[in-house]
Amino acid sequence: MQSATVTIGGTEKSVVVLGIDQSKLNLIFPTAEVEEGTYVPYTSSYGALLGSSVAKVEGRKAVSVGQTITIKYLKLEGGRSIPQQKALRVEGILAPAGAGGFFSIDNMILVSTPAAQSMFSKGNSYDSILVVAKNEDVVSDVAKKIKEAYPQVEALTWKGLLNAIKTIVGTLQAMGNAIASVSLMVAAVGILASLYTSVVERTREIGLLKALGFTSRDVAMQFLFEATLIGVIGGAIGNVLGVGLAYLLAYIVAQYR
Repeated sequence: MQSATVTIGGTEKSVVVLGIDQSKLNLIFPTAEVEEGTYVPYTSSYGALLGSSVAKVEGRKAVSVGQTITIKYLKLEGGRSIPQQKALRVEGILAPAGAGGFFSIDNMILVSTPAAQSMFSKGNSYDSILVVAKNEDVVSDVAKKIKEAYPQVEALTWKGLLNAIKTIVGTLQAMGNAIASVSLMVAAVGILASLYTSVVERTREIGLLKALGFTSRDVAMQFLFEATLIGVIGGAIGNVLGVGLAYLLAYIVAQYR
């Protein structure tokens, strides 16, 4: 597996080129499905299977089965990275699959294992080995035995990754709740300070209202109504700005994917 660039429909894209036996693809990516064309045979040295995002430009398909594309990548020789390029024939295009296994194939170009070994000078070495267990109950035991047999490798499992993700998400949620609580307290103190200042500055107005027959309850309700109005207006403006900034941030992040 190695990063590369490819030009599709006049647009240069950063992709990941993955060499894999595609007859076993659905064991690793259960949602993978060929939308057009076919899988690349194991013996093919120039065939390519494109992920759905690779084949599209601005949401429209910009390449067809049978076309030739050229990928550019760096090849390590003698301690130096030498720019290389290789022409590949599009044998198939995948339907959108999303994340599967340990990464998403939507932004990948899949070639045969021998082709990837030749292109990237891997020889008989591999970047990773993906092991599929018979069922989820034995995953932990399989990972443990692999680690015992090969102490120098890192054995990762989906269960372990999910536990790590849950821990991170839980921490972020706790931080978010803490920030929200502090923000609520600051807002409450701000409104209280504003009302206190307003009461102090409007003693003459309060006296006039009392002289006109307003009860203490009426005066208190007036100030409470003003506080409610400030809270509602401030909350509405905050929600609008928060949602707007969230969409803006999502747009900016999407531009750099």
